[in-house]
Amino acid sequence: MQTGRPPIEPLDRRQRAAAEAPEGPVLILGGPGTGKSHALLARVAVLLERGKSPSSIACLSCSRQGAEDLRRRLAQCDETRESSSQMFIGTFHGCALYSLRTSGAGVLGIPAHFTVRDRRQAVETLSELLSANPDLGIPPRRANRVLNWHWLDQARSRYDSVPPEASSWLEAVRLHTDEKSRQAVVDVDDLIPLAVRALERVSQFRDSWRSMITKDILVDDFQEITEAQYEFLTLMTSTARSIAVAANPNEYAGLQPGSDPSLLERFRLDWREVNDRDDLAAREPRRRRFHLLTVNHRATGSLSQVADRMAGHQTMTGLHQDGQRPFRIAGTPPTLVRFEGRLADMYLHVLQAARQMVEEEGSAWEDLACIYRNHETFDRMRTLVLAEGMPYTVLGGGRRERGGDAGAVIAMLTLLLNPYDANSFSAAAAIDPRPGRNRLDARAVRQVCRTAREQGINLAQAAETHIAEYEHGSRTRRDLLHVTSGWRELTAMLEKPETSPNDLCQRAMALLRSARQSRSDQVVEPGMVELVVMSQTMPLYEDDTPRDRLIRLLDDLNADPDHDPLALEKSDHFAADRGMTFSTIAASAGLQWKVVFVLDASDGVMPGHVNPDDEERRHAEQRLFYVASTRASDRLFYCSAVRSGESQSAVPSRFLDTIGDDLLQVESIPGPDPL
Repeated sequence: MQTGRPPIEPLDRRQRAAAEAPEGPVLILGGPGTGKSHALLARVAVLLERGKSPSSIACLSCSRQGAEDLRRRLAQCDETRESSSQMFIGTFHGCALYSLRTSGAGVLGIPAHFTVRDRRQAVETLSELLSANPDLGIPPRRANRVLNWHWLDQARSRYDSVPPEASSWLEAVRLHTDEKSRQAVVDVDDLIPLAVRALERVSQFRDSWRSMITKDILVDDFQEITEAQYEFLTLMTSTARSIAVAANPNEYAGLQPGSDPSLLERFRLDWREVNDRDDLAAREPRRRRFHLLTVNHRATGSLSQVADRMAGHQTMTGLHQDGQRPFRIAGTPPTLVRFEGRLADMYLHVLQAARQMVEEEGSAWEDLACIYRNHETFDRMRTLVLAEGMPYTVLGGGRRERGGDAGAVIAMLTLLLNPYDANSFSAAAAIDPRPGRNRLDARAVRQVCRTAREQGINLAQAAETHIAEYEHGSRTRRDLLHVTSGWRELTAMLEKPETSPNDLCQRAMALLRSARQSRSDQVVEPGMVELVVMSQTMPLYEDDTPRDRLIRLLDDLNADPDHDPLALEKSDHFAADRGMTFSTIAASAGLQWKVVFVLDASDGVMPGHVNPDDEERRHAEQRLFYVASTRASDRLFYCSAVRSGESQSAVPSRFLDTIGDDLLQVESIPGPDPL
């Protein structure tokens, strides 16, 4: 997987013109492999050369992976290495969280010790509220649907999918908001709406925020933003300030609910200095504000033509008018592999072909990737991957519950910052590692919460008043003792200036294993490895307190609604061999590999089952297929089985028709003999 390179050199003529454009709004459009991020990062170096303060520069991306890529590449370049630690580099959610942490929370009356709660925890809380309020007429199992509607309503101001039971849903959301206020928690999907509210409400806060870190804003993957994020971006800056955005309107992966690539046109209208016709007609490129990158530096010529034909199809919009002129020499055209058998047999064939490339052709595991529509595909492949004994990395699938050691340690550390957070209090009692067994029962949690409210104390203190009510040796008593004793010990550590986040992580894990009466410390789960790596590699600032460092660590974990495990190359000790990558289409956006297998390239999967009259949905499906088709630099395989089940037939994706027989090789492979 190739995601990092020095961001300044080499630059082609159009990239350099974009990097050296005058201050003010700048729009950079380009197809896959044209170096949009490359030009954007080069502009950071140009701003520094012009005397801009690093602390006034913000580099934003819509995904955690995109933000990590920006941070790594800026840290690798000589021109930006020393300044990168002083810039804000992160996601929109991370930037919103930072604004609330500075003084935005105080503007809205939110307690300073608030913690961020992920979507799973939010759904569980609402489900309990619906159980306790049957008069609303909403079954607890519909909590996820209610919150998804609420979050999408916040992300898109013109969202018109109002359910018939909207009045009861609004009341459920109000109860949910009141409960969050009592627990001093904020849902991750509330971060941007809250930041927008704070910036709109108090002009003094808005002015101080603009002067602090948003004098110069650079946004990558702009086509993925939502209306709420666009509003947040507009409030952080103004048309007179410096803002540069890079986008490919066809490379829309739908990274987050409510994202809308049509906001690119709104950007052009709001920042009127960006004028396509005048800019492209200007003789001096460095005076332009609109820059169209057309040279593909990444993929072979044949793969560039594939992207060009897909982008030039009538259902697509954007860059095809100016063409994609490939820079690389012609290479191997994409291959449609038709497997004469079941889907599971096709998966096995792909894995064996990947092993052959490594062992016989000299490819590296990290240069290979399998891309698919849903994370469930890898869940079905997992047994085959383990049986083949191949190293692998998994990207995508959204935020998944951190169970076992990592989940309990994170919950215990969260409880240190906010001992009123009922979800963290419950999850911190992860004594039983089995799925579904790592939480206090709901009755005990309700009792502790009620006591805390009535007596005006925090949850850990309230739990101590209930410990004696349970029999010695009972699981609930052990859970309560584990949480309260661990909270007090870690709180004492937090008051010592020399305590680091890694010290807290290690001690919390030791307390957890002591509670489990575990005799072995040799097995460390991947989630805990990730947490240890992050705690060991956190930057340290002057006058930092242990609480400040812990806040930054947990904010980094919780500031992205679609969290994927962070790459372990942060520490050489854990980066021996990342292996072959398995990724959803959305998670693969912005990344590249030498060889890519697009799995399940069949109708019903790519595209999914779409109503023929739903033109907007069909366009979104084709843009997603375009993303999957533009991740390879050398070789691309579309993989499809003749049968998706024992007898259910499958046909190749209709989107392959846009490529043409002259570029697409069809290879049929017989399946295994059933006898």
